[in-house]
Amino acid sequence: MTSQDPATASQKAPTFHHQDGGPTIGTCDAPVIEVDGHLFKDLARTGELLPYEDWRLSASERAADLAGRLSIEQIAGLMLYSPHQAVPNPGHGPFPGTYGGG
Repeated sequence: MTSQDPATASQKAPTFHHQDGGPTIGTCDAPVIEVDGHLFKDLARTGELLPYEDWRLSASERAADLAGRLSIEQIAGLMLYSPHQAVPNPGHGPFPGTYGGG
């Protein structure tokens, strides 16, 4: 009998959806929706194509839409992420122990 790491036991293998006229969409658990003959990840699981999920839009349009949906707390959390701010900090490397947050 073999044991499997619990962290990876529930991970699904990615499924790739190839399409003409659009990028290959890879998903592990996000549903895929079809709009105008194209496939998109339904990341918000709304069943509708939201602007930030639409790969046909520019990166700035998608980012602006997603940023408008996030709370200040969510945006602040994204801004704090950096390898040198890992918790717990490894204590070595180019930025040892510089994160003093709680």
